Amino acid sequence: MRLADAQTVVAQSNFSGGDEGWTVGTLFQPTSISVPVQWRANGGIPGAHIRTDIPAVPLLAFAAPASFLGDRSSLYGGVIEYQINPDVTVPMNDRMLVVISSGNLNLQLMLPASISAGWGSASLPFNTDTAPWEVTPTDPDRWGEHGVLATEQQMRDVLSNLTSLRIPAVY
Repeated sequence: MRLADAQTVVAQSNFSGGDEGWTVGTLFQPTSISVPVQWRANGGIPGAHIRTDIPAVPLLAFAAPASFLGDRSSLYGGVIEYQINPDVTVPMNDRMLVVISSGNLNLQLMLPASISAGWGSASLPFNTDTAPWEVTPTDPDRWGEHGVLATEQQMRDVLSNLTSLRIPAVY
């Protein structure tokens, strides 16, 4: 897992020494549930990885540690890259791929995709020109649904005070 601006890697986890502070929550409320993160020394790309074995919770997500958060203004135009390993091939219709927050504003990126069983990679842009970032609906009954398209200023505001970054833990 890494965050990179146009020039350099800004934050990265390779899990070589443990879970590196990653936690499990839900995509929209990372502290609303407590699910154990399981660290594995082998079987990832490359080597170590984290996982959870709690597939029944809808919208379960890995939440980034503090080293990924804060003023990440330089990430506008950069990317988030991560590897995923679903147990089965999953056809995804507008599946949530990442949720970022500044505390009072959540942005989500939902892209149509199909994820195959086995390790694969995601590289998602932090900009509103080439990626359809959306403002997450505030009504909890609508979480997981499409929101209105985010503006460049909203994306920049969230990145300048990044309080949460979450990626799905279950596909």
